[in-house]
Amino acid sequence: MIRRSANLVAVGPVLLVALAAASSGSSIGVGERTPALLFVVTPKGARPNTAPTELTRVADEALRDRTGFDFRAPEQAGVDAHRLAACDGRGLLACWVDSARAGGSPLAAILAITVLPIEGGDRIALTLIDTERARSCADDEPRDASAREALEDCIWAGSARTEPVTITANELPEFFRDRIADELAPLLESMGELDPFGRVAIESSTPDVELWIDGALRGTLALGPTSVEELRAGRRVFAFERPGYASERRPIHVERARTATASVNLLPLDTPRHVLGPRTMLYAGVAASAVGAALGVYAIARAGAVDGACLGSDASATCPSLGAPTFSLNADAAPSADRDRINPPGVSIPMVAVGVGAAGAGWIASSLIFEDRPWLGWLTGLGAGALGATLTAVLDPR
Repeated sequence: MIRRSANLVAVGPVLLVALAAASSGSSIGVGERTPALLFVVTPKGARPNTAPTELTRVADEALRDRTGFDFRAPEQAGVDAHRLAACDGRGLLACWVDSARAGGSPLAAILAITVLPIEGGDRIALTLIDTERARSCADDEPRDASAREALEDCIWAGSARTEPVTITANELPEFFRDRIADELAPLLESMGELDPFGRVAIESSTPDVELWIDGALRGTLALGPTSVEELRAGRRVFAFERPGYASERRPIHVERARTATASVNLLPLDTPRHVLGPRTMLYAGVAASAVGAALGVYAIARAGAVDGACLGSDASATCPSLGAPTFSLNADAAPSADRDRINPPGVSIPMVAVGVGAAGAGWIASSLIFEDRPWLGWLTGLGAGALGATLTAVLDPR
């Protein structure tokens, strides 16, 4: 049997307090939060020194700042308050879980704030329960006392608790922040709810743009910067639409506790898109890569077709000024290492093949990376091509 009495204050009526709605700002809150239950428990007939409304307000602020939960009071979650208030004794945690489940709404977690009023403050402890893990403790309703005790032990072992601390109202913010970062953090992390959100900062050059994320309308972008908040991490697909304008769609990788950036400039439907935009860059990259591959195949074929090759470095009447065999655009010069006998001078097929192929690969990658700055993508491809051709020339043994 697991000992629990040290961490729980005696249970009496549940004080039901509606959580204050989060203040709205200029940003777009996607609101990808997980519903959870939050309530305050006090001994029967006792009145906390800190008002329950203040307790839940401060707790909700701290929890919203660090977790992905949307904590709700029992009446907001559809949970029977009287059934919660009747929970006591050894089956306390199981009773809380059953009461939350009976409400019908999917609640991922339960956070109980137990308060014992004492002179000079309140003695407060927190109990966090992963309801999914708790439900896995028993497939069926326990039929005897031993089974109920085993169920309670299982739920207790999978929950997180804080040691009771005596605090005043002024110490509440620090208390909740410290408990979340310390005793509750391991369970929150295992549930994927500790600092789960990232944000996207969007700069729009077009006003009144509809923002769609993964196929769902999330809000409207004004002209200028907009911060999209409370986004779960992962690959998200953003779409920007406005009647009379060409829409845009792009993937954005959202990371936990990080800010990604994007810019939007929708063009009217009667305005042609930039001829050197990402789509043109992609097509050019595919064509250049194909040309580079074809030249490479041709160079290999030419190498195999040469009847004789001088592999030594000594010059002779048969092989004047020859080094290692190379390829050239002039059949009479192959495999000469003499640059004057290559047509055009100094240019070999491998150099052209590698340069063009590298440029093509650079443009293909840049068409996905530099969607908002195509000029940078074109420069990247040209740089990759120049680097490839230069390296080929440097490594050429001639």
